[in-house]
Amino acid sequence: MAQQQAITIDQTGSSNAVQSSQRGYDTKVSLQQTGAANSLVTDQQGITNKLAATQTGTGNRISAWQRLSTNAAEVSQTGVGSEAYIRQGGTDNQAILQQAGAGHYADVNQSGQASRLQLNQLGGNGNRYAGSQEGNDNQIDLSQTGSGNALIINQSGISGRIDGPGQLGSSNQLHISVSASQVSVQVNQTGFGNTGNFRQQ
Repeated sequence: MAQQQAITIDQTGSSNAVQSSQRGYDTKVSLQQTGAANSLVTDQQGITNKLAATQTGTGNRISAWQRLSTNAAEVSQTGVGSEAYIRQGGTDNQAILQQAGAGHYADVNQSGQASRLQLNQLGGNGNRYAGSQEGNDNQIDLSQTGSGNALIINQSGISGRIDGPGQLGSSNQLHISVSASQVSVQVNQTGFGNTGNFRQQ
């Protein structure tokens, strides 16, 4: 019988860095970093991969790869100028990403079937999300608050959905490109000086 692989890390201080690699069944990474210049690089490949990470401070950066099936990533970053890069490939992908503060960047790429993304960039200005979903039965739920934020979304495949509270604030940009059949898009922009672009192929 395959055994669970679990890594738990708690770092407090500055210039923290973690790199991990897991292969097999039921892999888990739990991370909490508090301080400055926090960094996590993780690679999980197997069945039932889970990542739970919290970074508080400045200079936060997460790069995560999850492959095969039943991938789940839950990331929370608080500070200024945080970066999150998440790659999920396989079936039943789920990513929940919350960034609080200003100047954050998020890049989530999901490929396969039944992918779910919930993105929240809250309480700041100059945040940016650019990501894509490829495959069937994919969903994106988006929320940004503040000014000068940008959402760049690409979705391809069959049966897609893009919705959520959308953008609340001013001078925000929204770019959506879909090449999927049976797609539903409902994203709101509330405020002044916002711009939106929708393209369907």
